[in-house]
Amino acid sequence: MIVLNNVKLRNLREEKGLTQEMFADKIIVTKNMIIQYECGAKQPSVARLRKMAECLGCSMDDLVCEVSVEPESGHIPKFGEPSTS
Repeated sequence: MIVLNNVKLRNLREEKGLTQEMFADKIIVTKNMIIQYECGAKQPSVARLRKMAECLGCSMDDLVCEVSVEPESGHIPKFGEPSTS
């Protein structure tokens, strides 16, 4: 499964000198939504991911990573979270 790499999102945003609020304004979401993206609680739509990439000057591929869904529980680990299997 392909998901937002929340750690990379935050790093790229900070490298661009953008606060969460500034970034939210640029991609037309709330600051709270940026917080949720960066902690891995929410996943953006493809359209929103495209806006993020444009704003940060990177490709959409730079903002995503592949994770495995744990077969028995269906749990999708957040980026950086150890697998329980």
